[in-house]
Amino acid sequence: MAFARLMLSSTSRTLRQICGRSQIKHSSAIYVGCPQQLFYSTATDQPYMPKENDVVKPFSEMPGRGSDSLTGRLSYALQGWRRRNTVKKPWDTYSEWSEKYGSVYKRAFGKTAMVYITDPEDIAVVCRNEGKYPTRFGGGLDITHAWKVYKRQRNMPYGLLTANGEKWFRVRTAFNKKMMRPIEVPRYGEVVNDVVTDFEKKLRRVRQADDVVPDFQMLMYTWAVESISAILFTKRLHLLGETQSEEANNFINGILAVFDTSVLLFKFPASLQSALGTRPWRKHVKGWDAIFDYGMKRVNEKMTELELLEEKGELPSPESMDIIQHLLLRTDLSPDMIYSHMSEVLLGAVDTTANAFQWAVYNLANNPETQEKLHEEVRRVVPKGEMVSYKHIEKLPYVTAVIKETLRVNPVVVNNSRVLDEDITIKGYNIPAGTPIVMLFHQSGRNSKYFEDPDKFMPERWLTRRSDKLSAFTSMPFGFGPRMCIGKRFAMFELQVLLARISQDFILENTTAVEPKMSFLMLPDRPLNPKFIDR
Repeated sequence: MAFARLMLSSTSRTLRQICGRSQIKHSSAIYVGCPQQLFYSTATDQPYMPKENDVVKPFSEMPGRGSDSLTGRLSYALQGWRRRNTVKKPWDTYSEWSEKYGSVYKRAFGKTAMVYITDPEDIAVVCRNEGKYPTRFGGGLDITHAWKVYKRQRNMPYGLLTANGEKWFRVRTAFNKKMMRPIEVPRYGEVVNDVVTDFEKKLRRVRQADDVVPDFQMLMYTWAVESISAILFTKRLHLLGETQSEEANNFINGILAVFDTSVLLFKFPASLQSALGTRPWRKHVKGWDAIFDYGMKRVNEKMTELELLEEKGELPSPESMDIIQHLLLRTDLSPDMIYSHMSEVLLGAVDTTANAFQWAVYNLANNPETQEKLHEEVRRVVPKGEMVSYKHIEKLPYVTAVIKETLRVNPVVVNNSRVLDEDITIKGYNIPAGTPIVMLFHQSGRNSKYFEDPDKFMPERWLTRRSDKLSAFTSMPFGFGPRMCIGKRFAMFELQVLLARISQDFILENTTAVEPKMSFLMLPDRPLNPKFIDR
């Protein structure tokens, strides 16, 4: 096959030299007003070392409920029922536990004891000790467990969100080359703006006479799918036109199905539901199939494109390659690996950005003064008639601050887990290697030690350098270190451009009061139905 010859060509050998491992480096200081540094961590590469006079207490003395009791073991079979409220609004349950036990505590789930931490200083300790291959907790208490069951049944490798260890690292470094370097983002400015232009046209078409935009969530999902497809595959799918293809609808519904059923399959083990063929499991599989088929089709189109370019002798240079071309021209990644990893990238890129913007709209509509400050900044920086480019973004700190504050108040991802290879000490307690540690971002982002009036939406708090008080570990919407969100830079750019453009053209008003709910991610508990009023 022509593509097989392509992979062995001298061009490919040159690419292997260029596409080697890349390192993620972290800033040693926090510059919260600078978009390029806003979500970087202040962590050093130094591992945690206990002080000489530290008194380290054993893990058994940590407050909370341990895993050694017979009751704890027998209760595991009923955990799905007992976790129903925890899953629905976990932050309320976590707050109750924090009030009872403090900022670090353990909870038993059958034979497994998990440590929960809320203090940004303790989160920093965990992050600084996560090692070269940061590991997320697996097993039945892993909310992505159903994803892994699906991948195993389909004989597919785990992807960027589910894999651990050296296999994960090898693929991650391949993605880093094109997705984590700031230099790659500006080249997508025109297409990101084109998508926003079509989004606004669609919004105006569906907007009702009273300026209410119905089914706003689906509109946001469509924008997110169009945006990430344009970036990953350098191809417009035109999902925001008058009509939407069946393929696009299947893909979007597949994403919604996977997230909805992941919670159900977490409460009642996915492996058991898979064996029984329950309705949630069948829906989960159908959703994943739609995502996988969509991603595979787009990758195959790129593969065919590369074959034609090779035949013409017009292969792109390493610098001008897009993301998929870069991955396909690596001889250490099989097509199955690319399909699997791309399916998880698509899943992670759509739901998170779509819901982050929903929360931004809701918060701005509830804070008219903030909305006007945002409009005034964009009006001052972006001349009328110009698109919002990457060069403008660095001059729009308030735009970035609004996104940062949105993700602090309404973190789409409310927690993350790590399993460390070595013992560490937190709040004077020894935590043995191999213990699952859950970092609670919802609580750390509302810590009154770092945030005055923490429940208030106030983007101004991110506009000054306050490294003595505002820890980089208080709010980590994109994670940290080698395992930070692979799409962080593109997600931020998409949100910045969309937010700036919307502020130019519309005044936002809410028609519905919503509360956050947990459906794998933090979502509004009912449709927003916001008003978009022409300026």
